[in-house]
Amino acid sequence: MAYSQSWRDAWFARVFSRLDVFKILFEDTDIERRYFALQPDSRVLVISGAGCGVASMLAHRPARIDAVDMNPHHLALTGLKVAATRQLSCSDTLYALFGHGRHADAPQLINTLTQELPAWMQQYWRKHAGKFSHDFYRQGFFYRIIGTLHRQMQLDADWLRALAGLPVAQRQQLAGARYRQVLGKSWIRAVVDSPLPLLAQGINFRQRDLNLHTNAAQSMGQVLLNLVDQLATTDVARNWIIWHCQLAQFDHQEPACRPPYLRPELHQQAHGAPTATHFHRENLFHVLGRAAAGQWTHFGLSDAMDWMPPEVQRQVLQEICRTAAPGARVIIRSVATDDLVAKLGMQAQLQRLDAISERATAEECSRLYLRTDLYQVLA
Repeated sequence: MAYSQSWRDAWFARVFSRLDVFKILFEDTDIERRYFALQPDSRVLVISGAGCGVASMLAHRPARIDAVDMNPHHLALTGLKVAATRQLSCSDTLYALFGHGRHADAPQLINTLTQELPAWMQQYWRKHAGKFSHDFYRQGFFYRIIGTLHRQMQLDADWLRALAGLPVAQRQQLAGARYRQVLGKSWIRAVVDSPLPLLAQGINFRQRDLNLHTNAAQSMGQVLLNLVDQLATTDVARNWIIWHCQLAQFDHQEPACRPPYLRPELHQQAHGAPTATHFHRENLFHVLGRAAAGQWTHFGLSDAMDWMPPEVQRQVLQEICRTAAPGARVIIRSVATDDLVAKLGMQAQLQRLDAISERATAEECSRLYLRTDLYQVLA
């Protein structure tokens, strides 16, 4: 399939695919756990990002997962999270590695965990295992850029815990005031509206423009303030995305404040999962293009459709329909207000699961997306 882009988004994709950006997936992977309906015979094609969602799927023990990402840093991290979730019997060891982001004997542990991963991943982790000898989560491009903003705010875990105990209106007032104070500095506003935070957040120029439009905003600073206002309405005490965005850590005192794969009860379900896992360091279009008809039962597209112009979105959905088993499910996150399938006129091929989609959208704790839609592929 051809993939036409503006020169800015082509530049963005090229640079983003080479940067070590994310350490966690900034999506509410409880949505997949509740609504994706994975079964032991499920076969999943998913854009991996930093791998929290892929690792969390192991608790359902599906037959196969094909994880796709053009970024080798993110895909290698996905492989390590999958290997650790499946192989480690001790939830405390898993949490030390991916909860605290450090382990006393990280190189030896990671060498053991990666023995069955692709050769390039083994080589990657031989080079980078030392990142877990100190704070893994305070590394990467996301933290270097977003951390600049947060250091100006001078927040800590006690402040977030205190915020969580307040009524929603007070949370919104306090959090908004703190962000507005920092954004009042001209150099901070200049950084926030530059391309650097876009790279740090995985927002290409097309998705940036969608964000500006749907927020009726003139700047990404205003989009950020709107997001803070929405995040304050969530369960701050358990919202691991808030904690990682603000402090580059989970709340270690709150067992629910972590992605599903790091919760002991779900880790035990995932331990030893027989799921066949395949990692594709390439374009989603290439993976779809060479696949056989009926290959997958589930498709997790993250927010990737926001990156694409309409003609490419249509091509992707047509290929999904071709490679989908009867009744396959598709999940699409978006910052847009429109139902993508309806906008493209493809309701005859994909049926939106309205009730589930409305609940998923309301429950998505990242508040990054205006829509979290689930569809069923029609025969």
